[in-house]
Amino acid sequence: HPAAVSMIVVGNEVLLRRELATRALAALIADVRERSGVPVAYADVAHFIRQNPEVAAAADILLIHLLPYWDDPAPPPVEEAVAGVMDGYDEFRAQFPGKAVMIGETGWPSRGRVRGPGHPGLVEEARFVRGSAAAAAARGIRYNLIEAVDQPWKRRPEGTVGGYWGLLDEDRALKFPLQGPVSAHPGWR
Repeated sequence: HPAAVSMIVVGNEVLLRRELATRALAALIADVRERSGVPVAYADVAHFIRQNPEVAAAADILLIHLLPYWDDPAPPPVEEAVAGVMDGYDEFRAQFPGKAVMIGETGWPSRGRVRGPGHPGLVEEARFVRGSAAAAAARGIRYNLIEAVDQPWKRRPEGTVGGYWGLLDEDRALKFPLQGPVSAHPGWR
């Protein structure tokens, strides 16, 4: 259905989780491209794609995951996070000139543990989401925010922060307005 399917993503964080060897993943991407006739993408944390150029060469589109809260050894403060994502995008594009690149995942958590200067919070998430959307729009960068809805099940594998990346809470209520003031204590008089 080429009118409805703009790309097929073959693999999401396969290299990160070591689920397939580089050569096998590249072969799978090539096979899907040959059979489907639509562009084929691969999605992973940017540095795993950088370390595996064979996979990057096999894909038509690279979807890079730039999640500054998870940066090591410590994340930046949210005030610097959007600029860091844009810098990471530019560095990646420079390494793969001519390759279509999209930000496959970016976001900031609204709750959970503090990691150095990386403070999760409702105001911080709103600041990151709004700033990322504005920066990407200004530069014509396609991106996906992670994620639409908070996912409580992720608190077990990722710690408390894992369940709080959504724009909507687990009851599907918008966590903050997409414009205007945001309060860390919205019920406060």
